[in-house]
Amino acid sequence: NSYYINAGALNVPGLFTMANAFPGTLTANYGWGAGHSYSAYGTADIGWKSQLFLGVTGRNDWIGNLDEEKIQYFYPSLSAAWVASETFQLPEMFDLVKARYGYADVGNGLVKQRNVDTYTFESPDWSGTVKTANINASLVDPNIKPMHSITNEAGIDAWMFKKRILFDFTYFVKDQVDQLGGIPVVQGTGFTSMTTNIGDVRNKGYEWGLTVNPVRTTDWNWDLTGTFTHYKATITRLSQNFAPNGYVFAGYGGKTVVKIAEGEEIGNIYEQNPILKVKTGKYKGIPLLDDSGKFQNSGDERDRAQLANFNPDYIIGLNTTLRYKRWSLNMVGSFRVGGDYISQNQQYMDSNGK
Repeated sequence: NSYYINAGALNVPGLFTMANAFPGTLTANYGWGAGHSYSAYGTADIGWKSQLFLGVTGRNDWIGNLDEEKIQYFYPSLSAAWVASETFQLPEMFDLVKARYGYADVGNGLVKQRNVDTYTFESPDWSGTVKTANINASLVDPNIKPMHSITNEAGIDAWMFKKRILFDFTYFVKDQVDQLGGIPVVQGTGFTSMTTNIGDVRNKGYEWGLTVNPVRTTDWNWDLTGTFTHYKATITRLSQNFAPNGYVFAGYGGKTVVKIAEGEEIGNIYEQNPILKVKTGKYKGIPLLDDSGKFQNSGDERDRAQLANFNPDYIIGLNTTLRYKRWSLNMVGSFRVGGDYISQNQQYMDSNGK
């Protein structure tokens, strides 16, 4: 439990006592909370002839105080590796060649919270004489599920020339399952929205990595590492309760919006107000002007043009470390190549002839 008192103004600046509060500005509040959770965790690892390795883990969480809010969920993971350089006689240039696979399922510890529909009194009183109260309108789906992040990845590692060159490649698929969001409800119920599961997102991509060690002596060591990453995220499922028409738009600034729809790539930017265009024939896609020669707004979603995507085409990472005895100097750099953004300032300047 917590209790606290606030003063909106002080009679004497810098004297922080309740007695020094300016008349009519003193308010008192309190808060309380309770939680109960426990978990079980297990792990097992096995290897065979320094060639094959397998590791598994499992965790189960139980959270909640009251029967209607209790929830339990299981998070497993698995890792496997095959050291091919131990199985086959490879050329002397190879120090290590390994194939690997990993699977992990993690979550965010959701509690099936009870619907909060009690009233709280406001302080200070309205006009100094009228007591007011507000409803804590928080509605939660009784069948809500905890959000999960499920990752699958596979890759290879190769070390060569006494670890002078290290190479790795990873392909990954990451699913965000049962993401949480609010859906509108009839306000006559006393609530404005209900928290529930609204959809899934899949992120797929790959990463290359290369490390070279051109200098290695008793006193000096110099490493250079570069990475190349490409990924693409797509909405794979969207609740009809969240998007009855199959899609919704979120404001992005200026006169643009981001589209949320099943099958849509994350980051796609569209124009906020579609322009009426010719639908068929030789002039298909050409804007239709009104009698005064101005563009006309359209209510047809086929006319809404995609302008850009704010995610990068790929990311390049650079890292170098220079060591001399017990001293070291490290430099890190990252370059995002591709991806577009919308400048609201530029929009205003263009529209006003600047």
